[in-house]
Amino acid sequence: MGCNCIKEIPQEIVEHSNTLADFKKTPAMSAKFKDLVFPFKDGKVTTALKTDVKIKCENRKTPKTTSVRFSYCPFCGQKY
Repeated sequence: MGCNCIKEIPQEIVEHSNTLADFKKTPAMSAKFKDLVFPFKDGKVTTALKTDVKIKCENRKTPKTTSVRFSYCPFCGQKY
């Protein structure tokens, strides 16, 4: 992986959250991404983010779900 956003952004979220009034009584201690995947690239395990996509279908009450893995970091734009 070319960037450290997956490690750095959660810490930045904690630091920012603790400046907000909602977190004065119960400060944030940690944060983490919910949807990480570990794809292989050049024989090595890397880390990337993914997101679920809900697809509304005709004649179906519940949507179908699929996943999309990001090829580029959504925060800095660097290729994974």
